[in-house]
Amino acid sequence: MEHINTTPTFKMFSPEQWGQVDRFKQFYEGTFSFPSHIKKAVSGVGGHFEKAGILIELANDLAPSLEIDINELRQNGVTRAANSRQISAVVESVFTELYSSIDCMRTIISHMYKSTRGMPDSTRKLFQRIHAGGLGGDFPWELKVAFRNANWYEELRIIRDELTHFSLGSCQFDSATKKISYYHFGIFR
Repeated sequence: MEHINTTPTFKMFSPEQWGQVDRFKQFYEGTFSFPSHIKKAVSGVGGHFEKAGILIELANDLAPSLEIDINELRQNGVTRAANSRQISAVVESVFTELYSSIDCMRTIISHMYKSTRGMPDSTRKLFQRIHAGGLGGDFPWELKVAFRNANWYEELRIIRDELTHFSLGSCQFDSATKKISYYHFGIFR
């Protein structure tokens, strides 16, 4: 009889180590029966957030390439700024991914509370209606508080809108401070 070598597999189940998104993703089916587009939104909340983190790592990995633009400028008096443009595109994608994560969350909540009076099918309108008190009384108080406390949302929305509907920003490396600054005309007016 031939012996088959197999590598042992170690599986760890530790939901106490998970965040709220992962817990919901793993356990919602015991409480909710979602159609496929809402199941995709459940995956999208964490997926978009994870992608934003990966893009941040990529931007950090690309950061040293700004030296190429600086050297090109020193040698030729002009630069194509190709590396700056690449980093800018990655940085901008971080913001659009973060917004997409929030948008997936809103899709789930809108589905769960679709019978609530005034429930919109828009992330922006949901935040606006909650702040204006325009949702029905059956919408959970805890969610209203969470939305009202999300004081970062409006700034994220403005940034995301500008990045989605405007031109690419730019990055510059400050050799004195060793820091990279990002500028986008539509955001910093």
